[in-house]
Amino acid sequence: MWIRIEGHDLPGRSGAPQAETLRLAGVEVGVQRRAEVVDRVPVHADRAVWQLEIDTREVDGFLDVGGPWVHGRPGARFLYLSWGSTSTGTFAMFRRAKLLFADIPGELLRAAGAGEVSRADGAGEPLRGAGGGEVSGADGAGEPLRAAGGGELLRAAGPGGLVARLGLTGPDGGPRCARVRPPDITWALAE
Repeated sequence: MWIRIEGHDLPGRSGAPQAETLRLAGVEVGVQRRAEVVDRVPVHADRAVWQLEIDTREVDGFLDVGGPWVHGRPGARFLYLSWGSTSTGTFAMFRRAKLLFADIPGELLRAAGAGEVSRADGAGEPLRGAGGGEVSGADGAGEPLRAAGGGELLRAAGPGGLVARLGLTGPDGGPRCARVRPPDITWALAE
């Protein structure tokens, strides 16, 4: 399965509280592949987008994830977005944000990894996120995914994908760090 992370509201954008300091320090954000931070984006960019291939496997009735982008032990897996300064000519990491797989509703994760058409919960009810809100399609329109006959779907057949959307400015006006939980991050099935 693949995951696309869409970051917006970067802390170096014009008018942001720490924008000038972050830009002068050459701050960038990237995704961590094993120990290396790759696909770095400048802190003043309009947005940052990463797409990652994630391995999935069934373990004792649970969907486990792995691969070079995934960190942590089984049951506590996560992705890292890492912030660093490039003012010295090398990337010096100073802060990370954790995107935990445990914060993705299980039905949503399983649907993305399954690669088949499924009803939201098998009973015709819309899929609900961790906060109780209806999970929507990745187009941002806010409508649940629908089959040709109008029934709600998790996703269509084919390679599975999830989209994570989050603002990259933290409550202090600097780079978002620590565990990013809903509603600060939303997860949706890709269309």
